[in-house]
Amino acid sequence: MTAVIDASTLAKWFVEGEGTVEARRLQRHALFAPDLVVVEVANVLWKKVQQGSFDAVFVPRALAVLERADLTLAKTLPLANRAVEIAVALNHAVYDCFYLSLAEVRGLPFVSGDDRLTRKLVANPRASVAEVISPARFVARL
Repeated sequence: MTAVIDASTLAKWFVEGEGTVEARRLQRHALFAPDLVVVEVANVLWKKVQQGSFDAVFVPRALAVLERADLTLAKTLPLANRAVEIAVALNHAVYDCFYLSLAEVRGLPFVSGDDRLTRKLVANPRASVAEVISPARFVARL
């Protein structure tokens, strides 16, 4: 199965926490993400290093895992107009809406653990036609 995956889910490949097991199971599937996902995951790893919960020597290894993953990175510029439209409709940060824009373009589900974004989409279903699904529910479909 194929899906668009967000940075919070990808970061769980490397950082233990709720949903880590399900997120790691997604590594076996073809995934898509806007290319900004690399910046976002690297920032999550940096924050964890700063907090002392992740050793900096593992950051290059984590990024190498992303390079080897079946992860197709989409350029953000073609997604920008739609991402801004969705962000305005939801009153939500535009960088999260790039994932929704890509999911719409590809006709794929968007796998995200972002409960705040999911609640906004439930409250305003016309903002995006993308299906948003948690990593756990996505894995249960497999």
